[in-house]
Amino acid sequence: RKAVGRSVSDAAAMVARPWTALATAAVPPHFGEATALFDAMARWARAWGAPSVGGDIAATTGPLTLTVTVLATCETGPGPARRRNAKPGDGVYVTGRLGGSFASGRHLHVVPRVAEAIYLGRTLSDRLGAMIDISDGLGLDGGRVAEASGVAIAIDAERLPLHFDADWRSAMGDGEDYELMFTARGPVPRIVPGLGTPISRIGEVTAGSGCTVQTPTGDTIDASDLGFEHRSDA
Repeated sequence: RKAVGRSVSDAAAMVARPWTALATAAVPPHFGEATALFDAMARWARAWGAPSVGGDIAATTGPLTLTVTVLATCETGPGPARRRNAKPGDGVYVTGRLGGSFASGRHLHVVPRVAEAIYLGRTLSDRLGAMIDISDGLGLDGGRVAEASGVAIAIDAERLPLHFDADWRSAMGDGEDYELMFTARGPVPRIVPGLGTPISRIGEVTAGSGCTVQTPTGDTIDASDLGFEHRSDA
């Protein structure tokens, strides 16, 4: 579920609808459930509208490794949402609730926000700015949008929509929420009709650089490194 859902979520962040998937696995000798694994991946791919049409399986002496590629098509007029599209004056928004993904186990139950992204693309049209799925942490991913767009993103911790077991720090840095963070001009709906997914305004885009968060005590701190960095010391 998670291997497929991560790639479907990336498509959602571009306001694109998945239509097919390819899956590859490198399987260690002691792993005896390769067929069940591929069946499960195919099941989730179908569930999210991206039936698997092929891939590859190979043996490895290393750990079990999965790669999923999802092909998707943009259905909205303005085309794909890009990280570089945020502009000063935009509001900053997120879908759903944030924080505590690992401690709670929610990271294993990915729910890609495809329908929500398509709705936002159709409803906001050219008022939709940048969009990204929150996989590595709201601070880090917000910093990526800020850097790509050449702007500053200012987040208010007290506006963050939190899970019951999370606080603002976990919302900013835990990642693996797979919610959408986006910027937009003008009014934005507070809920996605028919789905019930809440949409919360958490900040604004300004001139400058980086991503900051105003804490509940009123301090403003750099949030651009709050999250998980994919890098190796090898």
